[in-house]
Amino acid sequence: MNLTLFLVLLSSYRVFFDPVLITQNYIFDRLGFRQISSEVLPEAEDRSVVITLSGDINMSSSKTFVDSSGAVSSRGVLPFGLFSENLVNRIDGDINYCNLETAVLNDNSLRHADKSFCFRMHTKAFEHLLDLGFNLFGLANNHMEDYGPRGVVQTLDNISGLTPYKQYYFAGAGRNYEEAVSPAIFEIKGHVFAFSSIGISGLPASANGPGVALTSFCDDVLEKLSSVRADYRILAVHAGQERNEFVTYLQTSIFRKALDQYGIDLVVGTHPHIVQGFEYNEGKLGFYSLGNFLMLGARDMSTVENSLYRKDFGLFVKIYLSDSLKLDSVTVSPVFDMHYKPYFIEDSLSVCRRIEWMNKISSAPYMNPRTKKAFFDCDGNRGIFIPGSD
Repeated sequence: MNLTLFLVLLSSYRVFFDPVLITQNYIFDRLGFRQISSEVLPEAEDRSVVITLSGDINMSSSKTFVDSSGAVSSRGVLPFGLFSENLVNRIDGDINYCNLETAVLNDNSLRHADKSFCFRMHTKAFEHLLDLGFNLFGLANNHMEDYGPRGVVQTLDNISGLTPYKQYYFAGAGRNYEEAVSPAIFEIKGHVFAFSSIGISGLPASANGPGVALTSFCDDVLEKLSSVRADYRILAVHAGQERNEFVTYLQTSIFRKALDQYGIDLVVGTHPHIVQGFEYNEGKLGFYSLGNFLMLGARDMSTVENSLYRKDFGLFVKIYLSDSLKLDSVTVSPVFDMHYKPYFIEDSLSVCRRIEWMNKISSAPYMNPRTKKAFFDCDGNRGIFIPGSD
């Protein structure tokens, strides 16, 4: 056999039998994704801003004690970094949001509420989240209430003014109603951002009592958020039905009121513990649920019925804004093992099947028809959406 013929046969063998090529062809041809390159993502500019979004976070098992030396899990007290080691250098935006699904307490004196799951973690755990890069926290959720009104007040005291070297912000809980419904306002690269958080809870803030900004406070919260002087506005919504990919009327009514009536730029949802759909319209973006992200004490979502490719992952979102805060592009990365030691899924087919599922539930008939204009392509590592590219 001469050398030329051998090389031709070798090339043909690779085309038909190389598992990498076979996987790529399946992803792009069978799942309907366009072949795109990461080079289409914008390069950073002086005043451009990157926002990352993560879902539910808590660093302690349910109804356990808190310990300054580490996270309290079913495996004992272990270093905080053990659970987050796969996240180092990944929380790398200018603004890095998560839903803080827990009270933050320094001792074990408070009694937990009479409910199935109650979460608290030590202030050192919160400091660890700051070290990872998180700097924006939603507090309006159904676990901020777990240790009562005193737990809310202690949480606010414990997470306030921890370090002069890291700037971070939070909203959604307060010592009274006014504090709970007021937005956090901050400046990044010369742009002013405003952030509010609302959620379901059994401990609503009152005129003189601590608690959470409920979803029923939506109109007041949106009035305040939309009226402050800001260049970009973000709303966090903790609502929906757990482990159900279908969004509820409460969710859609809040999202569309925020995006369409009040002009909120970004709405991010949590609570269902699984990923739900997204909406996009004229530069405004909404994710109904990001699922769990680092949620010790939560269920392993891969054990939920019919979970494969559908309910077994969380979502890490990265939003690229231009120097004029125009939406340039969005990437989404599936995350696995969120109940213990989350990691970013690397297998191309596994990534793209989950992006395919997110696209499918986002274009369901009951969703806003405008959603059909938004479609995440998959490059084998993550989903990529570029406005106007369809």
